[in-house]
This record gives sequence, C-alpha cells and structure tokens, in this order.
Amino acid sequence: MNAVIRPEVFDPTREGAPSVRFPGLVPVAQTASGERQLPASTWFGEDRLRTPFWRSTGAAIFLELLLLAGLFAWIMIGRMAPANTQQVVTAVTLVAPPKPPHPVVRPPEPPMPMSQIAPAPALPQIAPLPPIADGLPVPRALFLPQPPAPSAQPRTTGRVNPLALYSAILREQVRAALVVPAIARQMGLSGKTLVIFRLEPDGRMLWARVARTSGSKVLDRAA
Repeated sequence: MNAVIRPEVFDPTREGAPSVRFPGLVPVAQTASGERQLPASTWFGEDRLRTPFWRSTGAAIFLELLLLAGLFAWIMIGRMAPANTQQVVTAVTLVAPPKPPHPVVRPPEPPMPMSQIAPAPALPQIAPLPPIADGLPVPRALFLPQPPAPSAQPRTTGRVNPLALYSAILREQVRAALVVPAIARQMGLSGKTLVIFRLEPDGRMLWARVARTSGSKVLDRAA
C-alpha cells in the first residue's frame, strides 16, 4: 500500500491557524490589500543589533572596575617610587675633654716676727660686787650645856633616858636662836627647812647643811 503525502503550506494568517513562534524568525504583518510586510525595525537591523540589558550593565561595571584598578595601581607606583633625596653629610669632630688641672701647691708663708704681732688688748677689770645685805643674821655657835654626869646615887623608880634629855635641851636651844628675817615676814614666806649639823662635845658646831629646802632661799639661809 502506497501512502501519498501532500505538502501543505503553513499560513499563520489563516483563521484558526495555531500561533507558532520560531526563534530567529520575524513575524510578518499583513496589510488591508493582503500584502505581507515585515516590520520597519527588521529592515534596518535594530532587533538584530540590540544588546541585552544584562550584557550592557555588566560591561559598564567591568569598565568602572578596570578604571578604579588602574587609578589605584598608579597611586601605589607613585608612592613606591624612590624619591630623589639629597644626602646631607655633616662632619662631626670629637674633641677630647680637657685634662683636670694639677693642684697648685702654695709654699707655706713665713712666720711673722714677734715684733709685728700686735699684743692682745687687756681685758677690763671687773670690780667685785658689794656684798648684799639682806638683814639675815650671821649664824652663831651654839653652846649647849653638857649632859649631867650620872650620879652615884641609887636609881629611882622613874628611869630617865640621857639621849632623849639631851635632844630636848638641844631642840629648845635651836628654837631660842631661830630668827625670822624681816623680808620673809613682809613677803609672807613660810616653810620648813631640814638642817643637819654636827656639834663638838663641848657644844661648838663643826658644820651645818640644808638637807631639805623649804623652797625659799631666804628661809633656808635663816635656818
């Protein structure tokens, strides 16, 4: 059985024709008289020369980056280039410090003759001060009676201590010889002075000294 294939021309303008688009083909426009006419952009080649948007944007960014890289490289080369600097050489001369001077030994001066030495001025004589008369009595020797000799008579019942009797008589003699200076009375001085003295067997005083002061020199001297 033989099959017969009849070729059929595809007419996109026919009513009911499917809408088919082929890449690279340009749609054809039909005029009122039935003539087919291509669009004006197809005749001048605008559709074929038009660049996609992503390609034009990428090229602009690439060119901008290329310019920035070139500018950066030019700046870095200018900084890294050695500068023509002139070396300044300064000559420095080191001077040794001066040696310390030797100490100068002065010869000893000759001694001055005795005739040129002026005698020292004589010190003025200081006149002795006159004695101060304060009206104090001159201490006088105390003559105390000697203790009575022990009698050969028999002792009575009332026993007497000779040392106590001698101390009582001595105390009465000291009180009787005590004189208070008039200046002490005028100044209202009062106090107690402890005097230690030593007597001979015959009643004469050998020495006396103040063992405890009363705080007033007038009273101490009177004692």
